[in-house]
Amino acid sequence: MMKPSGERNCVNSNASREAKLSASASFAATESESIGDSRENIARKEMVRRLRQERVSPDFIYAFEKTGNLVTNENRDLWTSKAFREWNRALRE
Repeated sequence: MMKPSGERNCVNSNASREAKLSASASFAATESESIGDSRENIARKEMVRRLRQERVSPDFIYAFEKTGNLVTNENRDLWTSKAFREWNRALRE
């Protein structure tokens, strides 16, 4: 059964994007496996690098590094009260 062309393009686009991400992630994983980083650590380091590149507030970056959470106005209602308190506490440090 054929998918409408819009769906097919979306699937192909997503597959292409995933392949690119997979290739860059596998390079990073190969590089860091030699120094013992987990995939989570690799992802966090990449996120911090990109946040700095975008000149995000150092307080925001610190809170992300400390909690592992990335709280925004768009997603703040999705976090538990405990996670949100931890985030706010980290922002104030």
